[in-house]
Amino acid sequence: LEDLEVSEQTNYDFNVIVVPGSELSMKFQYNALVYDPQIVRNMEGHVKHIAAQLIEDAGRSHESIEIVTADERRWLEE
Repeated sequence: LEDLEVSEQTNYDFNVIVVPGSELSMKFQYNALVYDPQIVRNMEGHVKHIAAQLIEDAGRSHESIEIVTADERRWLEE
């Protein structure tokens, strides 16, 4: 089988779809009437930030993983 595509519908307002392969793919599907798109973009950025840290050092402890970026931390500390 080649180019197989599967579609599934849920009753949830927020879904995270992870598709393994030669490259890991992650997609957020959400109800924009319930979730602010900017909040979802921020969450996407946090996931990317965490992934970058794990790629840099796969053996790091979970306590050392930062969720927010340095810019966000500075903004939160203001």
